[in-house]
Amino acid sequence: LFAPLRAPSRAFSRLLKPPRPSSRPSSRPARVRVHAGEQDYICNWLGNRAWTRAMKWPGQAAFGAAAVMDWEVGGKAAGTMQTESNFTFLRVYDAGHMVPRDQPANALAMVNSFISGGL
Repeated sequence: LFAPLRAPSRAFSRLLKPPRPSSRPSSRPARVRVHAGEQDYICNWLGNRAWTRAMKWPGQAAFGAAAVMDWEVGGKAAGTMQTESNFTFLRVYDAGHMVPRDQPANALAMVNSFISGGL
C-alpha cells in the first residue's frame, strides 16, 4: 500500500541547499512596489500604507515625507502612489484583494511600468 521511504535524489537534494551568493553583487538596490486595492477589507490599503511608512530602511524618513501623487492609466485616475527612490506604495482604486481581476487594464499597466523601470 505504501512505498518504502527512499533517500532523496541528487537533484532534489540540490534544491534543498541554499543558493550560492552571486560572485558579482548588484550595484543597484532592489526595486520594490507594494500595491493594495482600496476595497480590500482583509489586507486593506490603510494597513499596508501604515506598515510601509513604519518599515525601517535608509529611506524611511524621506518616504514618509514624500508626496502622495495621483496614479493615472490612459488619462484616467487609477489610484494614488507614494515613492521614494526604489520603493513605491500604490493604492489601486475600485479594486479588492485581487487587483488583476478587478482592474485588469490597470494591473497590466502597473506591472508593465514596474518591469520597464517605472513605478
